[in-house]
Amino acid sequence: MRHLCRSGCGSVSTPVHLFATSAEARCRCLGTRWHVHEAPLPRESFWRTGEGTLSPCPELCFVQLAETLPFPRLLEVGFELCGGYAKRPDAPDGFIKRQPVSTISLMKSFLSSCGPLRGKEQAVRAARYLAEGSASPMETAAYLLLCLPERYGGHGLPRARMNCRIDIDERKRATTSKGHYRCDLLWPQTGLAVEYDSDLCHTGSDRIAADAHRRVELAYLGIETITMTRQQILNRAKTERLASTVAKKLGVRKRKRADWTREQTALRAHLLDFSSTYDPASTVRHAAETGGHAPDEPIFGHETAFWHENGRL
Repeated sequence: MRHLCRSGCGSVSTPVHLFATSAEARCRCLGTRWHVHEAPLPRESFWRTGEGTLSPCPELCFVQLAETLPFPRLLEVGFELCGGYAKRPDAPDGFIKRQPVSTISLMKSFLSSCGPLRGKEQAVRAARYLAEGSASPMETAAYLLLCLPERYGGHGLPRARMNCRIDIDERKRATTSKGHYRCDLLWPQTGLAVEYDSDLCHTGSDRIAADAHRRVELAYLGIETITMTRQQILNRAKTERLASTVAKKLGVRKRKRADWTREQTALRAHLLDFSSTYDPASTVRHAAETGGHAPDEPIFGHETAFWHENGRL
């Protein structure tokens, strides 16, 4: 434990989950839990975070969490790893901005090459519904509530692109104030965007004017915008009305499954439980912030990989 703290791994909560390549490699240590995995793993399955200390890469972290997390929570983790934020309970908004630490392509590549692992089946299922580019936990919640299939409690809308760049061509650039825009959720083929606004009820005249100008310029580019507020996300009836509006504009006919209400209740309970302070990607985030990197050689020996917080190996 002292070695982990000295190696630059930051604060370490207990129990610390330790990884060994054989039962014989384990040792007794207070406040730890050992997990043995003897089969080979993909080459860059671990990031070096200190002398003799490794942490699982984002993709392996995702598989480990899949063993214990409910499906909606696992999706949240995937969106966080492939998005531009990290949950941070001590931050003013509960998260910080940062560059993505994984991609859907990397996730699927790892899952196809990692062999049998606990949690892999659930991770493969979750990876089908991930999207890249989310900028906040509430954007993730908005996407999942609208676009997740109905059998998982979502409204089953076509998949949107998140915060993708909309470049303005030379002909129109002279009449717009920016060279490009980004929309929170965008259906490019139908020219429809949903913009999440957490502060709509607490804004001044300057913000209102700026938002109006943005909507006009996006309309000029052929993109209609619909605003989704925090209050709409938190209120089931308001979410459903907004989803119906989006579905109509997309030309989608919504059909509710018999078990949809139950599944939606469960989905909302997980996504909108703001009392949860777990930070599942903390090890990955720490490695990224401190220059952690994959080791030069595959790790099978006496070096120990660790993962802390609520995960398992």
